[in-house]
Amino acid sequence: MTPHPLILITGTILSSWKGHEGEILQLVAADDGTLVSSSLDQTISAWHSSDGSLKCNIQGPTEPVHCLSVYKDQVISSTTANRLGSHSLSDFSFSCTKLRSDSFKGIVTTMALVPLNKLVLLGADNGSITLFC
Repeated sequence: MTPHPLILITGTILSSWKGHEGEILQLVAADDGTLVSSSLDQTISAWHSSDGSLKCNIQGPTEPVHCLSVYKDQVISSTTANRLGSHSLSDFSFSCTKLRSDSFKGIVTTMALVPLNKLVLLGADNGSITLFC
């Protein structure tokens, strides 16, 4: 079996900016050219990918967001306190729910959206994978 070659990013830097005061935890791209970032400084921000200018700061939980996914105009987030958030990029509304310990064991470490049927796939620090509707 032939190993896959390592892909190296080479070329010209198109844009660079200071996005947060703390460590960047997650970066995701939306279809409309928006980049969304979260940081250890407990902020979530949306950026114009064309020039790196700030589009908006997104209301969120009071702890750092370490998992982000984008679905249409919604940013879905997760924290180490097992809070799942839904953030609207259109009207900037925010809703949050805490995962119950009887339905989810462990701490969320990774998250993915299944866009076909709007399910949320969560990975935990204990090795479990859980699919939520």
